[in-house]
Amino acid sequence: MKEKFMGKCKRWKNEPIEIVKDFKAINIVRVVVASILFLVTIIGGYNFMTEVNMVLSCFIALSLFIQIVKNNKLNLYVIAEYGIMVFGVAFTYIVRGADSFWYRFGYNFGLSLLAIVCITLLACIPKFKNHKASYYVTRVTSFVMIGASLIYFLFMNIRLKPTCYSLQAGHDDYLNKVKNSGSATKDNPNVLLILMDDMAFSDLSSYSYMANNPTIKTPNIDSIGENGVIMDNCYAASPVSSPSRFSILTGRYSCRGYLDNVVFNTKQQNFPFSQTRFFNPFQLAHNVDGLIGDEITIAEALKARGYNTGLFGKWNLGDYGEYLPTNQGFDYFFGSHYINDMIPYNVVREENGVFEEVYSHNDMLDQSLSTERFTKATYDYMKDCVDGQKAAAEQSKNANPFFIEYASPWPHFPIFSNNNGNGEGDRTDDNYVECIEEFDRAVGSLLDYLRNTEDPRNPGQKLYDNTLVMFTSDNGPGREGVTGNLRGRKNTPFEGGYKVPFLASYPNGFAPMDEIITSRCINMDIFATVLDFAGITIMPEDRAIDGKSMKQLWKGEIPQDKNLHDRIYYFKGGSAKAIAGEFESYSFIKAEEDCYMLNGVKVAEGTEGAVFVKEGQTIREVDALGNPIIRKQDYKYYRNVQTENAAFFNQFYKDYLFNLDTDPAEGYNIAMRDDISVIPMTDADRKVKKPLNPIAKQLRQELEEFNKAIKNDKYRRTHEFK
Repeated sequence: MKEKFMGKCKRWKNEPIEIVKDFKAINIVRVVVASILFLVTIIGGYNFMTEVNMVLSCFIALSLFIQIVKNNKLNLYVIAEYGIMVFGVAFTYIVRGADSFWYRFGYNFGLSLLAIVCITLLACIPKFKNHKASYYVTRVTSFVMIGASLIYFLFMNIRLKPTCYSLQAGHDDYLNKVKNSGSATKDNPNVLLILMDDMAFSDLSSYSYMANNPTIKTPNIDSIGENGVIMDNCYAASPVSSPSRFSILTGRYSCRGYLDNVVFNTKQQNFPFSQTRFFNPFQLAHNVDGLIGDEITIAEALKARGYNTGLFGKWNLGDYGEYLPTNQGFDYFFGSHYINDMIPYNVVREENGVFEEVYSHNDMLDQSLSTERFTKATYDYMKDCVDGQKAAAEQSKNANPFFIEYASPWPHFPIFSNNNGNGEGDRTDDNYVECIEEFDRAVGSLLDYLRNTEDPRNPGQKLYDNTLVMFTSDNGPGREGVTGNLRGRKNTPFEGGYKVPFLASYPNGFAPMDEIITSRCINMDIFATVLDFAGITIMPEDRAIDGKSMKQLWKGEIPQDKNLHDRIYYFKGGSAKAIAGEFESYSFIKAEEDCYMLNGVKVAEGTEGAVFVKEGQTIREVDALGNPIIRKQDYKYYRNVQTENAAFFNQFYKDYLFNLDTDPAEGYNIAMRDDISVIPMTDADRKVKKPLNPIAKQLRQELEEFNKAIKNDKYRRTHEFK
């Protein structure tokens, strides 16, 4: 009968522990594998590997503990394996860390100190003469090693320098050229950019699907479009926040900056669920933690032009070092580095890359006063800028215009408002409608200031006359909000996730339009547009700028239905899932009466080969001579996209084509219809099991080429996209 475990333990207390140091294959392999993982991590600079290695070190320590307890054996190779993993992580952060050297050295040395003590104790066990002491030390120490790894993992500072190709030289050269080209003149406008978070396409009164009886009343925001332009086909550059904001500020697709998803906080916090900071290394490539410092932002370009620059509200593009807003061209920032549902969610005041906390996470558990606080900070900064303009004008000096971005956290969930005016603690007004209507009044206060204040740079005129005001959203709606007849919502490549409202006004820059502008544009066009109005005529030469200026469109110098982009790409994650573009195609109408049709054209009764069509069915549109009418229409193609239907999350749509002009809801796939394109299918196409018409076929090819170009663009800008 086998000896009882307790009996073994009693005997082992008086016997020396068995030291395993045999040159066996399994031991050597484990050490070699640990060494390879360390080398891959340090040489490649892969941030996510540090997390993987620390998790593995926990399991290594656990296996060591089990082996000691179960067999009274101490494997020196396992100790070496553990040491390589832990020290490898510490060494990686000391060498490649993004913080200051002495900080990362002291921090990582401190985190690894407990592991060092444990390894030292176990390494000295062979010299222990007291068997009972070695018995307890090995068990306690190996168990503590598990905790040492876990503590390191939970508190590790996951910040490594980006490993992507640097464009810093071109960044500095461009800004110097802008600076040397001259300061802004009185003809260059102030700029106020108002950016919402997760506002749906139809949430404004002016965009409401309910026409004259909208659910949400937004008269102040609507007045921007009434005095300027209303864009009916504006798209976000991404269906989620951070990539879209990247594109607005840089005028580039977010894939160029490896910003393919939402940026999470990086600072270690002791709040529950704050460990979302571990997400960045797995979802953002090349150790990117936000908007890379060598990107050229609107704020940097305008600052070089002589503008005062301020940002208020939400940032969500990084929370340290080069990623901070005041290291990206903004003179001043008041708001949060994070999204309002992240932990921590605090409000800071920031200048020159240094920030101080104004409202802590606990202070912001009730966010009812956010609109009031951010609006006041925006108002005060705007007034300070205008006071500075007055002082400069009185001294006959050049008065600097301002660029202000007010990035509201609303209506992103969780919803708060102070619509009732009762302050914090009142939850009766915390709903979607009242949140937006409160913000509308806040916008009204800013617009009133502009409309009622004399322009120091242009005596006799109002600030509003010489201010470019723009209003839009970063992407489609999350939990609430109405997309009208559009399919999908936030974080989907469907129209509802991408299409956003866009209003703009600049009385002295472009006259109010008589009709809604139907040209398709993208929010990354804001970059080129603002620079154009600011008198910056040069563009960076070392990188592609994907956005286009809307100045000519807004001034009526080009047709209002002319698309600014040949193609629009719809991203989800790091690749484009869909593509849209304009094609010549036949136009279709619903039959108003029973008729005969041949090849989609209405013909006389008795025509050979004609088919009878009932009233209400779709037929090809013809002119007075009976010839089919050809129109330029926008088509959107999906190669392979996951359904937005949560009940069928494992289903994918493949080879889907929609006519966005006749079917904006993306309801009916026409990829295999042969009667829409002016170019007919070939006989070879028809022999395919699921033949694609020429439009779908061309868009599929272009989409595949685009994704291939993204993958191969290692220098972050060597390929021009349409």
